[in-house]
Amino acid sequence: MAACSSDAPIVATDTASESSSTTLASDQTDPTTATTASADGSVVDDTDGGTDPVDESADPAGIAGTVGIPVEDGWEMFAETWFVWNVAADDVLNVRSGPGAEHDIVATLAPEATGISRYSEVSWNGDTAWGVVALEEGAGWVALDFVRPEVGELTEVGSGSAQLRSAAAQAQAGLSDPTSLAALVGPAGLTISLDTYIAEDDVVLTSADLADPTASYVWGYEYEEDDVAIERTIEQHLRWVQGSPALTSTQQVGFLETVGSGNTINNIDDVFPGSSVVEYYFGGTEYYGNLDWDAVRFVFETDESGEPGSLLAILNAAWTP
Repeated sequence: MAACSSDAPIVATDTASESSSTTLASDQTDPTTATTASADGSVVDDTDGGTDPVDESADPAGIAGTVGIPVEDGWEMFAETWFVWNVAADDVLNVRSGPGAEHDIVATLAPEATGISRYSEVSWNGDTAWGVVALEEGAGWVALDFVRPEVGELTEVGSGSAQLRSAAAQAQAGLSDPTSLAALVGPAGLTISLDTYIAEDDVVLTSADLADPTASYVWGYEYEEDDVAIERTIEQHLRWVQGSPALTSTQQVGFLETVGSGNTINNIDDVFPGSSVVEYYFGGTEYYGNLDWDAVRFVFETDESGEPGSLLAILNAAWTP
């Protein structure tokens, strides 16, 4: 069973009317809502809850409120700009004076905010990662669940038939709807791996399993602590995959071609010989030397006509220490 880095997308709960942490897994079903899947299944929603209108006087980046906390020595700026992700159209993302929902709101970001400058500083508050964004004066902290790196023009590697493209689109859409995902799964089941390497103890789900998305499984273990299991429900895990940079900030799509590569053995051809693979790839950030690259691979059975059949596997691939 694969190991996974602990800096996976986290979601917290911090609305204007509800400042305490709450588990809201049911709010994660629609990618237009202000929640996404977390590493541990909790939900951090540091948005305004849709109760207040977006400030129409906000600057083009979508920032309302310009004065934040002082920028500290040692904070380096990412070369990439960032955008607000997964915040409802009638909501805003809070920018706070410190890394946590208990700190004061110093500004807000509109749901369509783009071109956001971000510093490299990251702080964990419980199971939630917080990062620093630049304001007109100073800076502020945001829950990193709701910001993603902006990327350039999407490029393709390899050649994908219309059927393969359609199958990949259906599989990606199924991440937010386990019922529709179940319709893509055949008798071999659906293997879920947190790694490039498919292990014998990876979770394999049947269509019947996907009918109960609240069932919990151990999907792997933390890289830093092998004895710490990553336990989530099916629903939570699929939304964690949905929040992967490979799918939110896709730079390349590989059709029958591998894009991301690291030091882990890729054994797809051994486990699923003759299969068709579609890979979504994010190349990482300059600050981390592109070691934070990320990929999600959908593996399909190939029928007699050479077109994709049942969905066999969903694999997360990333750099491993």
